[in-house]
Amino acid sequence: EMDRLREKLGSLGHIEEELKVHELTEDALRTQNAVIDKECKDLQADVVRMAGHQNGKQKIHYLQKVKQDNLALKQDNARLEKELARIKQQLAKAGIAETPVGKRRQSLATTAGK
Repeated sequence: EMDRLREKLGSLGHIEEELKVHELTEDALRTQNAVIDKECKDLQADVVRMAGHQNGKQKIHYLQKVKQDNLALKQDNARLEKELARIKQQLAKAGIAETPVGKRRQSLATTAGK
């Protein structure tokens, strides 16, 4: 009975040591996390400072230009999508199936060899 109790006590001591190690590890990780969070916030502040304008009017003009550029890109994208659809339709009418480039090269090589 005593041996069994001593054995349990020994295993409890081992568990307590593991708990202390885990607590120390947790504390170290929390400290490291706090340092990384601070660095991240500092970097975000730097990005905002570098990207932002001190003059409010400059910032407004910059944002207007970004919006205009974005609109122009959207319009260009829509035009290209229409053109792609038109070309696909022409290819379908001509009987040329849409195939991956490698297969198309293979079929062209096969027909060229005939």
